[in-house]
Amino acid sequence: MELEMTIKRFYVLVATLCCAVLLSGCAVNGQGPSFSEAQAKNYVKGKAVVYVYRKYAEPTAWGGTIRFDKEEVATLHQGAFTWAYLGSGKHTIRAVWPVISAQKDSLIELDIEAENTYYIELTGISRSTFAGVVPGVGVMLNIQMGSGLNEINPIAAEAIVSTCCKFQQPRISEY
Repeated sequence: MELEMTIKRFYVLVATLCCAVLLSGCAVNGQGPSFSEAQAKNYVKGKAVVYVYRKYAEPTAWGGTIRFDKEEVATLHQGAFTWAYLGSGKHTIRAVWPVISAQKDSLIELDIEAENTYYIELTGISRSTFAGVVPGVGVMLNIQMGSGLNEINPIAAEAIVSTCCKFQQPRISEY
């Protein structure tokens, strides 16, 4: 009887994972103008241009909300980027994921210098590495989760963003 219940739980778990995989295909991709059409054209005195892009980051079904310090800038889906002007000094850039995604938030602290350009890449992993019945233990599920924000060399990042990503309008363009 106990083995029968464990097997039923395993099938429920497999069905849940299959649904999650199918739903992740419903992710929204960036749908705005290209990088060449939407890149920052000028500097604002005393501010830097900070780009944040998401070429590919799991989980694919949800957007990661980007915050400069505590201000919400934009929500980035696959293949999207945004940019805003950020004043000189120390700043925290954070990616916040919906609770339902189970993804971990990430942050990077930068010392921003005016009239410079910064590129930050949002990355993430969300993978099931094991699902099965372990004798004497029951149903086991092992999931790797994690996200990151990484500063990328501007020349390399510009080449990536120009081919992968569409512009997502920021809520406010100066912070």
